[in-house]
Amino acid sequence: MGFSCEQTEAGADGEETAASEQRRQTLLSLGPVDESCGHPSFHRDPEAPGGPGRLSHCATTCAGAWARLLAGIPPPAQMDEGDGGGRGGANRTVVLDFVLLGVTDVRELQLVLFVVLLLTYALTLLGNLLIVALTAADRRLATPMYYFLCHFSLLEVGFTSAVTPQMLAHLLTGRRTLSRARCFAQLALYFILGTAESLLLAVMSVDRYLAICRPLRYPALMTARTLRGLVLACWAGSLLFLTGPLAWVFSLPFCGPNVLDHFFCDSTPLLELVCADTTLLQLVAFMVAVCTLASAVLVTSLSYGRILATVLHLPAAGGRRKAFSTCSSHILVVSLSYGSCLVMYLTPKQTGRLTLNKGLAFFNTTVSPLLNPFIYCLRNELVQKVSRDLLTKESHMETGVSTDLGQLLDQEETKAKGGLGILCFRCPPTADPNCQVLT
Repeated sequence: MGFSCEQTEAGADGEETAASEQRRQTLLSLGPVDESCGHPSFHRDPEAPGGPGRLSHCATTCAGAWARLLAGIPPPAQMDEGDGGGRGGANRTVVLDFVLLGVTDVRELQLVLFVVLLLTYALTLLGNLLIVALTAADRRLATPMYYFLCHFSLLEVGFTSAVTPQMLAHLLTGRRTLSRARCFAQLALYFILGTAESLLLAVMSVDRYLAICRPLRYPALMTARTLRGLVLACWAGSLLFLTGPLAWVFSLPFCGPNVLDHFFCDSTPLLELVCADTTLLQLVAFMVAVCTLASAVLVTSLSYGRILATVLHLPAAGGRRKAFSTCSSHILVVSLSYGSCLVMYLTPKQTGRLTLNKGLAFFNTTVSPLLNPFIYCLRNELVQKVSRDLLTKESHMETGVSTDLGQLLDQEETKAKGGLGILCFRCPPTADPNCQVLT
């Protein structure tokens, strides 16, 4: 039913008048009313023209008010930018940025921590990329164990790079604001890469079990196709389990405050800022942690338990020592990676543990990725031997090239002097074995 702004129909019947009065009383509760048209308005323009122009102004105002009313949007004086439900009162604003409290507020400590973390991050990248380079450069490392280790190192690089560069920037500049989109992207990368890493550690433990306990069947089981399939399964499992919960978190209303008591966007402090009930979400997150983290820990524990039982029954002491040397580095890395994650995320209630989780997350994102490559490189004899051989090879190549250049210069000098002496060119150590001495 339409309304006119000036009420020109004087002969309206009683029912229409009663209905109009009822609508008027309803509209009075929604906002300020323009008395000339009986509709809620935003605020009458004091400079609106009187006469014929007023009809157009009033019609525009009333049409806008009715459009808002039909859409269910309250007048501007009462409009909320956030969700109407949940905690925090009626008037809220949508959070577009988050403020990270970081590790410390003392500026001097921030600068010292920046230098330490910068060195730690550089060594982490160097160590993990060194493992990738060695695996690609030497065929002696073309085994399933080092294939998985190469992918594990790449995951470590991505995992620590999702958090550390942003933390370094905040420590250096002192600005700790993070946009909502960047916060959600960091949260997604942190959990997807971390979950894939946990699943890959479980796969590596199964690989060690087959190599030690089933050595005859090992080459037939761990083919190149199987290796690629296991790595892809780790990625697929991480995405499958985490896409739903992450999308749920991204759709939640954040309407203030916007201060995260953390140095990156972790789930625990983020859920503290949600102005809605997150009980069901925390239960789902716990079930996801059970399906991924707890199952990976169980598989790893069973694999290494069987390995230890097999090693203890080996007759030769040398075989036991070699097996323990191979597995000890894996066990140490697994303990570092799984330990902190079990305490942080394998609990039904994520909120209320910010201080403990903050310290464990700092260790998990900065210290553990630094230790892992050094544990593998320093405790593995084959990696050490490959590193020495590559360095020796490079040294010999440089020596051979410099010697050859020196002999060429001597030849040119002898020719310039008109000498007829005998010239001898010796092959560099890395030259073709068919190379012969020229005289």
